[in-house]
Amino acid sequence: MPAPIFERLDHAAAIVQSEELAISLSVLVDQGRVYFPNVMRDRYGDEKQESRQGYRNALLDPLVAAIGVAEGQEPGFDLPDPNGKYGTNRNSKALRLYLNAFLSLMERVLLVQASHQSLIARLKEVGDENSAQRLQRLLCPEDGQVPPGHRYWLGQEGGPQIPSEGAIFNE
Repeated sequence: MPAPIFERLDHAAAIVQSEELAISLSVLVDQGRVYFPNVMRDRYGDEKQESRQGYRNALLDPLVAAIGVAEGQEPGFDLPDPNGKYGTNRNSKALRLYLNAFLSLMERVLLVQASHQSLIARLKEVGDENSAQRLQRLLCPEDGQVPPGHRYWLGQEGGPQIPSEGAIFNE
């Protein structure tokens, strides 16, 4: 994602630097059409090839918006960001917003949380309580079971030991 480029460089230089990223993201959007094809094909684009008829799946729209920003389109909003997590200019903020929106939409489409709970329940049903508990700690930690986080894996928290997945499973 070209968000850091928009933080480091002036807008014109950021666009030049983002050109290849925009092309790569465009290719990924087209690949995404295989899994999330256009909808309402009978309502729009009769003159186009079949795969281009209809409207792009809404799941892919945040990525297409990111391509637009990477190619130089200015977002028509400036996201409030009092904690500075999204960047200092509206292009960086918009790109972070698009990334987060895409991830949220993907989680919903893939039913991630429901799938995890279902898998854990299935392990319990078949009597594999140990695997169910380990998976619960990994995928759906309960209150008080805060995952170690990236700082642990970087060796910045938890002492001088070599990071291990055992920390996730409380082993």
